[in-house]
Amino acid sequence: MPAEERRDEPAPLVDSDDLSRELVQLCHRFTDDLFEWMDRALVSAPEPHHASLKVAVSQVAFALTDRLLYPTYRHHVTLIPIDLRPASR
Repeated sequence: MPAEERRDEPAPLVDSDDLSRELVQLCHRFTDDLFEWMDRALVSAPEPHHASLKVAVSQVAFALTDRLLYPTYRHHVTLIPIDLRPASR
């Protein structure tokens, strides 16, 4: 869960709310564009390359989420997308 604090969690990547918001938007735009590009590339890529292309794109998306988005969400919880927020009790 992105909002959970970890005891070994380093300091935020950036303290600024504005820069953090910009980073989140940038990551989402990049990921959206990357997956759209992959869809177009799969049309022309030979079938044997499809799995490798999907894995490579997914690894990039995961790295952005793991290394940039989740650390940002942990320190700027208001930036967590609604669908990733824990259900209120």
